[in-house]
Parts: sequence; structure tokens; C-alpha cells
Amino acid sequence: MLLDSATELRLNKLLSALSEYKGSDLHLTVANPPSLRIWGKLQSLANEPLLTNDFLTNLIQALLTDVQLQKLKLTKDVTAVVTFKGKSRYKLHAYSQQGNYSLTFHTIPLNVAPLSRWTIHTAVQQCSQIQTGLIVVAGGYGAGKSTLVAGLVEELNQTSAHHIMTFEQPIEFVYTDAQSIVEQVEIGVDIPDLQSGLQRVYQEDVDIVVVNTVLDAASMRTVLHFVEMGKLVILEVMAPTIQLALTSMVGVFHAAEQVSVRDELA
Repeated sequence: MLLDSATELRLNKLLSALSEYKGSDLHLTVANPPSLRIWGKLQSLANEPLLTNDFLTNLIQALLTDVQLQKLKLTKDVTAVVTFKGKSRYKLHAYSQQGNYSLTFHTIPLNVAPLSRWTIHTAVQQCSQIQTGLIVVAGGYGAGKSTLVAGLVEELNQTSAHHIMTFEQPIEFVYTDAQSIVEQVEIGVDIPDLQSGLQRVYQEDVDIVVVNTVLDAASMRTVLHFVEMGKLVILEVMAPTIQLALTSMVGVFHAAEQVSVRDELA
């Protein structure tokens, strides 16, 4: 990451404000002041200068890899994760709007406590005791579903001897092996798609599979196949309720397949 001194200084100032105010997201859009999401509410930093296209372009070119920049050029949308000096980690979303690029930083904790240390419903705590089947974690953007999945994985990592394989796009939380072996596979980097991951699970002695990528029919078939193989699958789904999550999981299939998929999920 190479930034000119002025750009780096301003970025450090903005990320420091994000940390100081305990915000979850920093939004940067051309011709607007920077904005922070603090306790669910979006608040602009009115004392900051308006953002320019040059500033955001410099940031994007410095923070993204050549492969990610090429994807951004082609699709006008890319998500990546960066770590600054080993002290802070963010999920970046760069995208085009009105002919300019915008950039969002979403805070990722460097360490997530295992689920047993959380103040959370007993039924959720007991998910770490499940041996096989499908666990669906649903929620909207910023609801904490990725953090909950990470807490569950860390609980399993700390308390039981499993081979855990995650399929992520991108990799957000990073685990250190404890009692378990945790292998993290990034879709688009380590494998081209989730279907390719099926072959890895076939060829490896895997107990638990974690999936956080956007689902289509082929990906959902792969998830169900993992379950049929006797694995425990933890699936993260972007949906505000579990009912809508299940509806979206079934909805990716053609109408003729949906009845059998519902039966399989049941």
C-alpha cells in the first residue's frame, strides 16, 4: 500500500475518528463530507472538507491489488479486506455511482471471542454442540451475522478437535488454530467458485464447512450436498429474518425443483 503523505494523513484521521466514535462504517463519496455509521445512525463529519475524485481514486489504487482493480474496472464493484499495520482490519467496498467511485470501510474486529463468552440466548450457545446438519445465520447488512459466525467457529476451534474449512468472499476474520484446524479458502483467489470447493471437501477429511458467499442455485446445491455428506454446514445468508432467508434459499431454484428442495431442507 503506497499512499502519498497527504492522502495517508487524511485517511488515518478518518479511520481514527471511526475508532474514536466506535463506528461500524466509514462512507466516502465524491462531493460529500465523510460519514460515519455510529450505533446504527449515519452521521456526516461536517467539519471535514468535501471528498474529491482524486482523493478516492488515489485511495482505491493504493488499497486494492492489481487483480481487484481489474475487477473494479470491469464490473464497477469490488469487495476486499485490508489490514493496517496489524492494528485494524476493514472490509472495503468500492463501487461506481454517477461516474465516480465511492468507498466504504466496514470495521472488522481483529479478534472475536468464542461464543461461550457472549451474552446470548442459550439456544444460540447450544449451536456449538451440533455435530451434523445445517445452521443458517441470517441478518441484514451490519446486523452482526459475520461476527456471530466467527464467534461460533472460534468456539468450535477452542473446544473441539475438528477440521474446519471456510469458503469466503472475501475472508474477513482470521483464525489461529487451537484444538481444531481451520483452513480459510477465498473464492475468486484460492478457488474460482464455490462448486470447486466441493472437490476440496471430497478430497479432504473435513468435519465442518462454513459458507459466507452469495448463493445461486449451483452454490445452494453444493451446500446441500455438503449436508448430505454428513458435514456440519454453517451458512451465512443476507436476509432480515430466518423465514426470508429460507425463502431466498429455495427461491434460487427453478419452480419445478422448489418442492424437493423444501423437503430436503425440512
